[in-house]
Parts: sequence; structure tokens; C-alpha cells
Amino acid sequence: MINIKNILIPTDFSENAARAYAPAQQLAKHYDAKIDVIHIIPTLRYFNDDLDTLNFYPEIEEDLYSRFHKKTSGKMERLMSEHFNAELRGTGIIEIAPKPAKTITTYAADNNYDLIMMAATGKDEANTVRGDITEKVMRYSKVPVLSADHSTFEKIDRIMVPTDGSLDSLQALSWAVSLAVKYNASIRLFYVLEAKGLLENEGLKNEAFISDFENVYERIYDIVENFVRSSPNEGIRLKKETHEKGKFIYGKADNAVAIDMDVTIKEGVSAHQAITKYAPEHADIVVMAARGLSGINRLLLGSTTEKVVRHLELPILTIKNKQD
Repeated sequence: MINIKNILIPTDFSENAARAYAPAQQLAKHYDAKIDVIHIIPTLRYFNDDLDTLNFYPEIEEDLYSRFHKKTSGKMERLMSEHFNAELRGTGIIEIAPKPAKTITTYAADNNYDLIMMAATGKDEANTVRGDITEKVMRYSKVPVLSADHSTFEKIDRIMVPTDGSLDSLQALSWAVSLAVKYNASIRLFYVLEAKGLLENEGLKNEAFISDFENVYERIYDIVENFVRSSPNEGIRLKKETHEKGKFIYGKADNAVAIDMDVTIKEGVSAHQAITKYAPEHADIVVMAARGLSGINRLLLGSTTEKVVRHLELPILTIKNKQD
């Protein structure tokens, strides 16, 4: 099962960034994980924002950033001691770099973090739900990214996994099962039957618009079973009960955990609109693969994931596909 032992939280020391601290602690307690916090000093922008607050004019750039680093170290020490319990507290990291999002994603990958967790917006708020840095981190990170504002991870009851019927889109399923086991939650696979596209499965080509929901349910189950068979190391089994409901079974017989699962299909003009409309009333967290099917007439995950990230005010966990 997916396990979380090392969590990295980016911060710009703003009140918005601080919204991720409490949820991160709640999640870390469930997984017995450690939390590190990283702050990136952007080279040129930091110079422009902070020069007026300094009582000196540095003669060389190295001296300037050395002073910035020292100043920021004090902020980081206070942040770690004030916001994180000792048993969960890891290391405060300060990096100087021109591109914060790239530095965060590279650092997380190079140091084998299990999860990046960050607030939706930082100091520079955007018109969308998630800010520019958060979107870039979610787009490019090889490490799974969880973005959450005004959320609690003390309890999770309903996990929603959007799927376009491809194996790629089910890369998120292992993470959903892990959360379901830890929180005793249910999983809902959510498929949008678009007027301009169809469920595409292995060995199947695009046909006319499918209105037979039972046929779509069967195809969803087929691809889930295919995922289970092709991922024996995940330890997940599928037990079908009806065309809409079933259970994921995780673990060996003596200690197996049964996770309630259902398949929900909605008709819609676009996938991201259907997801953002349905999720707030039916999910506590959305777990999505970074991309799924692609083609001239259909692209559910990938660009759709980015649109959902921009407009859905729920915790969103994005997982990069293994081949990416």
C-alpha cells in the first residue's frame, strides 16, 4: 500500500500558505510521517521586495543573499516551532533560486519525498482557486501533490476518483485505497459521459455516443479489473456486487480491509465542469491522475485536471503517471 513517511510543505510565510500546516499535521498523524518545510528565496523578485527594508546597500550579490538567508532562517525556526508538534517536525529548508516551483519539484524528487502538500494560494493571490506557484508545482511534480485550503484531515469519509476509463487515469487508485484504509473511507469512481466523446478502452475504438449506462458500468469494471490484475504488488482486489457498487479488498485474508466502492456516471458537456459541480456535495477529497486519454475529440485527464485544480474548492491530490 502507498505509505507516506516524508511530507514537504512549501511556504512563503504568508497567512495563505499557513492554511496547509494544520491539515498536514492531521494527515501526518495518520501515517506517522515527518514534515519538512521549504522556502525558496527568488533571486530577483526577493531583491526588489526587500531592498527597502534593509539598512545597507550590498556591494556584491553573494553578500545580499547571505543576509537574506540569515534573515529567513529566523522566520523558519519560528514557523517550525509554532506550527508543528515535535514528534512530526522535520527540517526547515531554505533555497535561493530564480524559479520557486521548479526548485520545489526538483528538491522533492531528488530527496525522495512521498508527498508535497501546499496551500492553494500563497502571498500573491490569483483569481482562480489555486495560485500560480501551486498550479505549476501540481503540473510538473513527479511527487504526488496535495493542495488543500480551509480543510481538515482529521476525518475523511468520501474519496472521489475521476476516471476516463483508461489505465493511466487509475494510477490515482492506489493512493485512494491508501487513504480509504487509513480513514475508513469509501471510494467513488466518477466518469463523465461526454456528448463529444466516449469511453475508450483497450481494444475498443470510438463509436457513437453511448446512452446505455449499464454498458458503461461494465466497461468501467473491466478497466478496474485490468488495473488490479496488472498491479499485483498493490495488494488490491475487486469484489463486484452490482453494476454500480462493489468493494475493494486490501490485504491478506486474516487482516483484509473491505472498502466500499461505487461507480457514478454523469452526462455532461465537459468533464471538468461535471467534476467541479458534483464533487463539493459528494466528496471530501478528489484524487486524480495527472493525465489519461488524449486525442482530437477527447482529453479528460491532463488539461481537465488542470481546470479542476483551478476551480474546485476541495482538497485535490494529483498523481503523475509512472511512465511520465
